[in-house]
Amino acid sequence: MQRKGQAMDRTTPWPLGSSAMAERIRAFDWSATPLGPVAGWPAMLRDTVQLALHHAMPMAVLWGDQRIQLYNDACIPILGKRHPDSLGRPAFTNWPEAAGPAEPLLTRAIAGETVTLADAPLRLDRDGRDAEAWFSITTSPLIDSDAGPRAAGILVTAFETTATVIADRERAAAFAVLRKREAQQRVILEVLPVGVAVVRPDGELEQCNAVMRHFLPTETMPSRDPERQGRWQGWDAEGRPIDVRDFPGARALRGESVLPGTEMLYTEDDGRRVWVRVATVPLMDAERRPQGQITVVHDVDAMKRGAEALRASESRFRSLVEGIPQLVWRAREGGLWTWASPQWTAFTGQSCADSLDMGWLDAVHPEDRDDARALWEKAAASGSLAMAGRLRHAASGEYRWFQTRATPVRDADGTIIEWLGTSNDVHELRALKDRQQILVAELQHRTRNLMGVVRSMTQKTLETSVDLDDFRARFWHRLDALARAQQLLSRLDDYGRVTFDELIRTEIAAMDGGPERVTLDGPMDVRLRSSSVQTLAMALHELATNAVKYGALGQAQATLAIRWWVERAADEDRPMLWVDWRESNVRHEGAQQGDRWGHGRELIERALPYQLDARTSFALTPDGVHCTIAVPVSHTTAAFMDMPGKDHRSVRSASRGG
Repeated sequence: MQRKGQAMDRTTPWPLGSSAMAERIRAFDWSATPLGPVAGWPAMLRDTVQLALHHAMPMAVLWGDQRIQLYNDACIPILGKRHPDSLGRPAFTNWPEAAGPAEPLLTRAIAGETVTLADAPLRLDRDGRDAEAWFSITTSPLIDSDAGPRAAGILVTAFETTATVIADRERAAAFAVLRKREAQQRVILEVLPVGVAVVRPDGELEQCNAVMRHFLPTETMPSRDPERQGRWQGWDAEGRPIDVRDFPGARALRGESVLPGTEMLYTEDDGRRVWVRVATVPLMDAERRPQGQITVVHDVDAMKRGAEALRASESRFRSLVEGIPQLVWRAREGGLWTWASPQWTAFTGQSCADSLDMGWLDAVHPEDRDDARALWEKAAASGSLAMAGRLRHAASGEYRWFQTRATPVRDADGTIIEWLGTSNDVHELRALKDRQQILVAELQHRTRNLMGVVRSMTQKTLETSVDLDDFRARFWHRLDALARAQQLLSRLDDYGRVTFDELIRTEIAAMDGGPERVTLDGPMDVRLRSSSVQTLAMALHELATNAVKYGALGQAQATLAIRWWVERAADEDRPMLWVDWRESNVRHEGAQQGDRWGHGRELIERALPYQLDARTSFALTPDGVHCTIAVPVSHTTAAFMDMPGKDHRSVRSASRGG
């Protein structure tokens, strides 16, 4: 082993050994990592790596500020699919979920402290399945005395404790079950009036409890007590009275066991008659001769009353739960269901038997099952259960959101003996909440866009107005056009779109300059993007306003033809709406129209391409204005236009005010 100050023997392959990781480390290109070539590594790093490679326990070395990672063969099963990419890379690059728990340990180790984390849980890939495992992990500083007290690296050693953790959990679960059973037994003994006695061969009671003395105040078994024999009556399977010689106690003295017992009618001192069950077991010596008996007298009259009350209570409970819309269920600790209501069966298609224990999870959306299990694990400690998840609707096959809540039922000692829960359908409520959020976001977006349009429109109108009256007239006309666009947008539902024919009809209808001379030709149902409606509406308004003042809508002999169509460019995966605005027979009088086209032309030639990624052209011909606009439209328009056999309604008519 090389020591500090010694030069590395370049003739000996390093690291030594034939393990898989030794060979992989020898073949690795370390010059491409922050560690550099192996020949320049510190002796401590090489020695520690060599030590780890020969060790049977999982060991890893994290070196330098970036914590470059080297590890031995025993680490490969832990890394799973992260091997071999983890070699030579910073720690946790391939395992980011482990960084949170491990980072405090590494920080303390770098500071010079050895730290052990016991039974740390890890999720491993074992035999192609995700499995939970536990390890005791120790991080030790690797301190080079020449480099100061701060560690140059960290040695990580892992020892698997999965078997111990599972065994501890199983013991804890077994103890919990035992404690639960003991608690149940105590409750039973406190509630049920049971008489217990040890009887000698002569029929006298050797030992008994207070309840037994109530039934046998003379402390003599009935078959040996002539004065009280008449208080006890019994009948065989055929309904014939049982002879005193066949009373349970007499049979036990002959060596017979009477289990689970014989029902007998006992008469109290006040004449009240109660049903009891008498069970006896003989006590035998080594030669199998009876030496006495154990007798138990159980007041089944009280138990029958309790059973009847319980049946009545269960009947009321079932009537209640079957009359409410929620899905109702009962469970033991850990989410093990014991009963499911008819509503659960009707919704999920699961029978009550199918839902028992953890069978109900089959109706839960796969993505929500881990959360459900985790919440059940915490329920006993927190004393409540509340979770949201999706349940499969058997009739439709869809998953719907439910809010589930459960309350524990406790015994006299405060121990949880049962959980009662309900699952309430909140699917529509969640949908309304999501829609509200979408509407608020859309309102905020549209408001910002609208304010931007108004600000720009105001600035441009100011720049091109002669005086305040001129500004007022232009501004109000443009504001009206913007309001018309907003009115179209405000009528939409979640998935609606403003169509181009609606937009152009609305704008032409607002003009008073001879609409009978306007020809509209193009398909209906061309759906515009909501974000483009305002700007496109302003451009159409500028064209229409100038046509009324100086062009085709203001001169009797002139005409206006507006055509539009949809194309999908060969080099683009988006539909484009093409609009052709062509005026004819327009006479130019006085100032050229070009003198009046400052803001409108700038809007068409600059704002539309910039804001909507449009393509435009604008020309003042001897006949009037000729303008083309190509603007992207909604993909749903393209899907609609491409549908085979679709009857695309078209507008081919002279407009008369819309």
